Amino acid sequence: MNVLSEIRKNLENKRGVKRTGFPVAVRTDMH
Repeated sequence: MNVLSEIRKNLENKRGVKRTGFPVAVRTDMH
């Protein structure tokens, strides 16, 4: 996988947890 996309995904997950309480990755996996 692309390292930059992995880092960005990790940052989005951290922001998602702060904002909604659920990791962004979980929401995207459901789609």
